[in-house]
Amino acid sequence: MRGARVQARLLATPEFQKARTVALYAALPGEVPTDAAFAAALAAGKTVAFPVVPTVGLCLRFYGVDSLSQLVQAGRLRIREPKEGRPVVSLQSIELFVVPGLGFSKAGHRLGQGAGYYDATLALAPASTPRVGLAFSEQVLPALPEGPSDVPMHQVLTEEAAFSAGP
Repeated sequence: MRGARVQARLLATPEFQKARTVALYAALPGEVPTDAAFAAALAAGKTVAFPVVPTVGLCLRFYGVDSLSQLVQAGRLRIREPKEGRPVVSLQSIELFVVPGLGFSKAGHRLGQGAGYYDATLALAPASTPRVGLAFSEQVLPALPEGPSDVPMHQVLTEEAAFSAGP
């Protein structure tokens, strides 16, 4: 399965291995799944956080999750989100952001769902925190349009390759 190969590539990165707190996402159709990365992170004793899409503003809020059963179909975007009452995980405490996308350029630029939640959130996180985009090989394009508020990935991983993209 291609999604498993992408996740295996993520698990092998020094960024994943060193991070004590990892921000993952609950995949939508067409996005690389993260269930295996979630299980591996928990087995390694990491704190794992998933985002909640805000009803006002663009900054995602992250909450700690230690079981996939703590994710529920929620929000206006129908993305699985942590149940209410989960512990808040601050952007400053996250040591690795794993980011979904519909497409990525080899330079790390990302095409998301179009609302700008990840760009707004990552702009507020420490710039040195690794940002890794997960994609299937056909989702990596030579170039994508770049806007002034876009926050590029440091690395893009597919089932076939890894692209170092950022600073």
